[in-house]
Amino acid sequence: MFNVEDNDIFSGSPIDKWYEIIFHAHRGLAEGELNRILENLALCEMLLDEIEPDWENKIMKLKFSREDSLNTRMNNLAIESMGNILTQSE
Repeated sequence: MFNVEDNDIFSGSPIDKWYEIIFHAHRGLAEGELNRILENLALCEMLLDEIEPDWENKIMKLKFSREDSLNTRMNNLAIESMGNILTQSE
């Protein structure tokens, strides 16, 4: 019978698994996904610059006040990114 605890694929956090996939995926796939992430980050920063000039200070405060929500969002983004890479490598 299949036991989740005995299977390495289910151990570790989504972010740890994302690192494994990024580091072991075909270089072109990993580069494409990292470029997508950087592009989204740059666009978010550009939007924030227009809306709130002091956004960096506000983000530092938010980072500590909503750590649980941040970790959940980061895990969700890692899972989404893994899906992007894995579906392209089929």
